[in-house]
Amino acid sequence: MLPYGAKTSCKMQIDEGVDILDPEIKCINGSSYRILCPPTITNRYNGKTAKEQSYDVYEDEPSTCKASRTEGKFVKDEWQSAELYTPSYFHKYLVGKAGTVKKRLENETGTQINVPKPHEKKDFITVKYRNESSFSSLEVRVESIVSSARKRERPTHFISIPVASEEITANLKKFQDLCGNKIHPHKVQFPSKLHLTVGVLKLFSDKEVNQACDVLKEFAPQIPYILRGKLSVVL
Repeated sequence: MLPYGAKTSCKMQIDEGVDILDPEIKCINGSSYRILCPPTITNRYNGKTAKEQSYDVYEDEPSTCKASRTEGKFVKDEWQSAELYTPSYFHKYLVGKAGTVKKRLENETGTQINVPKPHEKKDFITVKYRNESSFSSLEVRVESIVSSARKRERPTHFISIPVASEEITANLKKFQDLCGNKIHPHKVQFPSKLHLTVGVLKLFSDKEVNQACDVLKEFAPQIPYILRGKLSVVL
C-alpha cells in the first residue's frame, strides 16, 4: 500500500525493435493500419506495471477483494449471525402486516432479520448484524414488542393445589344433593377435580414451560411447610 501523501509518476515506454517512422502496415477492408506494440505503463514508485499494481494499493488479492452479496447489499463479508430467542407464537408481531414491522426494525437497527415460517415452529429468529450495538438495539426492540403482545394474551397455564380429600368430597356430595335440580350439573365441578388456583401463567414455548417446572420443583419441598396450619376450606 502506498504511504499517505506519496507521489508517483508514470512514463510511456514503446517496446524496443519497433520502428515508429516506418511501422508494419496491415490492410483491413481497404483501410491501412499501422501496427505498434501496445505501450506498457511503468510505475516509478516500485517498478511494477499498472496491472501488477492494481491490487497492491488495497493490500488484497483479487480473490479476497470481491464483495459478497447479502439480500441486495454488497458487503465485504463483515456480517455476523446470531439466534435471538423469540417464541414462534410472537413471530407474527415481529413481521407485521405485509412485513412492515420487520422492515422498520431492520432500517432502524441496520440489521437483517430472518423469521422462520409458521409451520417450522422455531422459537428464535436469526439476526445478521455488523456490530454489537446494532444487535443490542434490535434485541431491546424485539423484547419490547414481545412483552407488549404477551400482556394482551390470555393465560395458558395455571398453578393449583388439589383439595379433593375424602372429607371435602363427601361434603360436596351432600351440598349437591341438598340443591337438587336448582343447580345445573354442568355448573358443578367434579369432586376429583377440586382445587385452589394459586396463580396463572403465560407460557408460549416448551422452554418457558420447562423453566416454570424447574422453579416449582425447586420450591416443592417448602410448599407443605408454607401451607401448614394456614390452609382451610369450608363448604
